[in-house]
Amino acid sequence: MTVRASHLVEYAALRTAAAVVNLMPYRLALSFAHPVALAAFNVCRFRTEEARRRIRSVFGDGFFSPEDVTAIARQSWLNVFYGAVEMMLAGRMSRRWIDAVLDGNEGLLRLKAHADTGRGAIIACPHMGNWELAAVACHRYEIPIFTIAARQKNPFVDRYLNSLRRKPGIVTVARGAGTMKDVLRHLREGRFLAILPDVRMRSGGLPVPFLGGQAAIGKGMGLFARHAQVPVFPCLCLRTGRGRHRLEAGEPLWPDNSLGKEDDVRRLTETVLAGVEKAIRIDPGQWFWFNKRWVLDPIE
Repeated sequence: MTVRASHLVEYAALRTAAAVVNLMPYRLALSFAHPVALAAFNVCRFRTEEARRRIRSVFGDGFFSPEDVTAIARQSWLNVFYGAVEMMLAGRMSRRWIDAVLDGNEGLLRLKAHADTGRGAIIACPHMGNWELAAVACHRYEIPIFTIAARQKNPFVDRYLNSLRRKPGIVTVARGAGTMKDVLRHLREGRFLAILPDVRMRSGGLPVPFLGGQAAIGKGMGLFARHAQVPVFPCLCLRTGRGRHRLEAGEPLWPDNSLGKEDDVRRLTETVLAGVEKAIRIDPGQWFWFNKRWVLDPIE
């Protein structure tokens, strides 16, 4: 991989920000990020206008006032910056820390009850609130968790982000030729795969109704569940306030072996995405409207 000067600048800026954040108490670090996020929101006009366009396209031009559309986009933008701060603090996230910031633990207890059976599972947690926190919370509750990590274009940032995930003890599987084999092994050994279900595939995705359009969603979630014979738990890790969160875990969705593989994968995928859409429509500011790979772009 070619190393560019921009890679070094980006990495240095990230490490500097992380060093500053780690000198602060948690809520002070969020307060520090707040004005930085708002300044960036006003500077990055193209990204913010594109998010507003997406919100209007999903809800319709007259559903929200222009001020409400901007407020939703701003909340989503702040979530990104707050989430970045929280990821930098991952090494400090003990069980006691999780209990202090998480409102209720019913969702975690539901997942823990399944983990205690010794069987693996898939946690389908979309880009809402702080999705990274869900994996850390599970690990602190002795739920054996692992994730699939895509490689970042910047090799220094890639190594650093993976080190942040390892600090709280999360196992990562590199995305590549052997991913399926590694994932199935972990699932069959009783571990939980944390996966983002609302990601658009550039090609080869499964067309699924979502937010009033068709989204090309990856088949991995359904295929992993089907091949390993483990359930999918639809989850949400919502931000309920500055420094406050709630993790919700729905009833497990088990593979249905009476269906053909393709039909079962579609059933699991559509059921999870329908729940994600419902949550977005209830509280749209929680969702990540700024993803460069827009989930409703035309299917190739």
